[in-house]
Amino acid sequence: MSKEEHAIILEYLPNGYPLEKKMMPIAQAVGVANLTLLELVPRRGVSLVIGEKVYIGEGKREKIYYILGRLHKEKLTEQGIYKQKLIQPENLIK
Repeated sequence: MSKEEHAIILEYLPNGYPLEKKMMPIAQAVGVANLTLLELVPRRGVSLVIGEKVYIGEGKREKIYYILGRLHKEKLTEQGIYKQKLIQPENLIK
């Protein structure tokens, strides 16, 4: 399985998860190549748009500071679940 190079933003939480103590911005995303659910931390001062394609590969990332890890389906927000259902694999691989 190859590493993800790009991801599509499903949900952007500028203040993090409401019930967690950390107030760190989080983006929920799905990888383009393997459809992996991911939690991403955006760079300071960057705002992400739902549906936006962002680079998450090895090189310099313009909008993403780091990849927090894989996202468990239980943590996916309602908006994220809805957007995930709209994404078709044939539209992602280009």
